[in-house]
Amino acid sequence: MPQGLKIEEIKILRCLREDARMSVSDIAAKTGMPISTARHRLNRMLKDGIMEVGALIDPLKIGYQIWAIFEIQVELKKIDDIAKRLAEEDKLYFIGITTGHYDIWAAGIFKSNDDLLEFIANRLARIDGIKNTSTASILKLVKREMAFELASPEIEPPTAQAPNGAKRPRPRRAKAS
Repeated sequence: MPQGLKIEEIKILRCLREDARMSVSDIAAKTGMPISTARHRLNRMLKDGIMEVGALIDPLKIGYQIWAIFEIQVELKKIDDIAKRLAEEDKLYFIGITTGHYDIWAAGIFKSNDDLLEFIANRLARIDGIKNTSTASILKLVKREMAFELASPEIEPPTAQAPNGAKRPRPRRAKAS
């Protein structure tokens, strides 16, 4: 079970993954918990940042012509400052510090090639500490999901933890003689 989540909360998340617009009363009915409990746990998960609610919009279908992915190499001592600076850019909607060939991965949407070029040449190029970039365009959205499989608490019990955080070995069954 994911750390910090109770079985009831996992059931709520599974309901919302099935239908993100499911009402609290429908969630309660499907999970067998009182409406007040379902509402309280849902609100707590929202408040604690465990989940967010929003619409996934395909920018290519609402007038944006370019959906770009940026892989950015930076001076490592400036990585946090550069990531924060990129997060201020209104054209970028995703910024992540990564491992691999590039240090930061970003994604943004642009009205045209000229708009993209202006961003690269006049905004990205002026950020101190960026060493190299690679840019790719999304030509067609094939799959985008924000849902992933949740551990099944009914099947997979949490691993017992020793007081120092190390995993405790599971007890072995005695062999029959």
